[in-house]
Amino acid sequence: MIVDFTAKWCLTCNTIVKPALESASVRKKVDELNAVPLLGDYTRFPDDITEELNRHGRAGVPLVLVYPKNSKEPPIVLPEALTSGMVLDALERAAR
Repeated sequence: MIVDFTAKWCLTCNTIVKPALESASVRKKVDELNAVPLLGDYTRFPDDITEELNRHGRAGVPLVLVYPKNSKEPPIVLPEALTSGMVLDALERAAR
């Protein structure tokens, strides 16, 4: 599972994170792994997403989490300025 916490007003989300996550190579890998892509919309600051962001040491968006196949392992927290290569690497590690 890959979770993208984003907001309509977030410049970094829309100019860096979104293009990386929507790249053809990432979409292909998500399909190959049968990974589930989820979107956490923080546009209106919902409390449950604020709690999740805080749990992962973030004061706001963007936050991208890749959950490993082994549910006992913690999610992989990707950097704010990520690339499609970083996403692909995290997906590969999570699939092991």
